[in-house]
Amino acid sequence: MTDPTDTAAATSGQVRVLIADDHEAVRAGLSLILGSDPGITVVAEAADGRQALRLVAEHRPDVLLLDIRMPQLDGVGVLAELFGSGGDRGRRGAAPAVVVLTTYDDGDVVHRTLAAGAAGFLLKTSSATQILSAVKAAAAGDAVLDPAVTNQVVAALRTGGAGAAARSEHSGPAAPAAGATQVRSAAVGVPAGAGEPGVVPPDLARRLAELTEREREVLRALGLGLSNGEIAASLHIGITTVKTHVSRVLDKLDLNSRV
Repeated sequence: MTDPTDTAAATSGQVRVLIADDHEAVRAGLSLILGSDPGITVVAEAADGRQALRLVAEHRPDVLLLDIRMPQLDGVGVLAELFGSGGDRGRRGAAPAVVVLTTYDDGDVVHRTLAAGAAGFLLKTSSATQILSAVKAAAAGDAVLDPAVTNQVVAALRTGGAGAAARSEHSGPAAPAAGATQVRSAAVGVPAGAGEPGVVPPDLARRLAELTEREREVLRALGLGLSNGEIAASLHIGITTVKTHVSRVLDKLDLNSRV
């Protein structure tokens, strides 16, 4: 049975997104970011690959934001179920555009996901702006690559080492969609440097929700590695004010330092 909210989102022209990640805190952070854009609606969240496939069939999202390492069925397995072993995006007309969002920047992972039919590949160090741009670009039929892995893909294509990726229509673009490269790295609902998804504290979503809008801006700037002076200049506030916000962000997220 179709969810009324799905129908409403479709008729309003919004991009409908399904988030698939096995860590609740990460899903909450992503939902917070996506929900900040009036043109995007999160229709459902999945905690494993099998649930993701069921929810894709149920909600028919425009974009699937997909983690690689998940229980039951990993991200590559989900792509294979959606598009077949050859990554043929025409195999299922109702299949969403898939943007992989992961901590793993290994070249083999990048090539396998693109060859399997993913429309984009982002790292979890991506900024909110980059994620929003990537989701919209994927929904519009464009391909998106994280700047950190673009060189790997280009190098592999030049040497012929990409294998199936070189034969995939989604591995061709050498650069992300417009706007996706403006910010190279920032917090994505997870503090920069948090490492593997498994180390994300289970109550991170609650703590993120406690941040003010200004504190979220400071958190994103911290994720970019900006100094207090650079943050002050970019946000047009004083350094003393920046220090106060940084202290509050660290306190609310229960972090010992900004590193």
